[in-house]
Amino acid sequence: MLDPGLSFLLAALGEQSPEVGAPDVDRHRAAMRSLIAQLNADREPPADLSIESIVLANNSLPARLYSPHSTGPDAPLVLFLHGGGFVFGDLETHDIFCRRLAVASEAKIVSLAYRLAPEHPFPAAHDDGWAALLDLPSRAKEIGFDPQRFILCGDSAGATLATVLTHFARDRQGPLVRAQILLCPSTDFAGSHASRIHFGEGYLLSNAEISWCLDQFLPAGVSPADPRVSPLHAEDLTNLPPALVVTAGFDPLQDEGRLYAERLDAAGNEVELLHFSDLIHGFNLFDAVSPAAATAVAMIGDKIRSLSK
Repeated sequence: MLDPGLSFLLAALGEQSPEVGAPDVDRHRAAMRSLIAQLNADREPPADLSIESIVLANNSLPARLYSPHSTGPDAPLVLFLHGGGFVFGDLETHDIFCRRLAVASEAKIVSLAYRLAPEHPFPAAHDDGWAALLDLPSRAKEIGFDPQRFILCGDSAGATLATVLTHFARDRQGPLVRAQILLCPSTDFAGSHASRIHFGEGYLLSNAEISWCLDQFLPAGVSPADPRVSPLHAEDLTNLPPALVVTAGFDPLQDEGRLYAERLDAAGNEVELLHFSDLIHGFNLFDAVSPAAATAVAMIGDKIRSLSK
């Protein structure tokens, strides 16, 4: 059964994502920020951490560093890539989540403000993620973390990006990635899966919105089956970092997340599939209205702590 708090939220939002259209990109971005702010208006964010703005990759990429007071100079570091279909989302929409995840995981978190479509279509987000991935280990002493405990994490489109960056790191002899944490990833923009049919309307993320975001993100001539866009279509999934793949029972993307976890396992990688049957896509942003989502975020923090040891 759908978590009652999330059911109430969906009812309040009209039980479906609003229609999106190219002229309304800025309005919908503002609406996403406003919704998250309203949901958290009466909550005190975690206080036992420091937050500062930093800039990565030769002062070209804004980011935000979350440092729990419990961490020292050998702390693990999580590079976090926010969701939003490569069109929406930013440092503000995921600020409360990053605060809570930093405290729960006892890891430092760098949340990256990568460039968004349609102003910056594919592969801009991938280029920014790769630039950040290359830059951060060289700044381990400055930031205060152990480069051997460097983790990639993302939600939704950010999880897709995190997944692809592990492929880049392997194929381009990039920095060591200790683990990949994938929350509700989209791994197959080219396929048709049962969860898209069953949960593609009425559960916040709609099939129409997925298609629209893909249209904004992909320039002409780039196939949705390109493994940089749909990592489920990658031919080689061997020798990748240990993975935690998180899926939600009322998420249209749950099948492709599960299938990606199965392929990782079949390729000989260490992988854990963590399924929350009563939650929706993007649940990590809605723990203010859902104790079940709050518990899930705490569990994900525990998993990061275990994988970073």
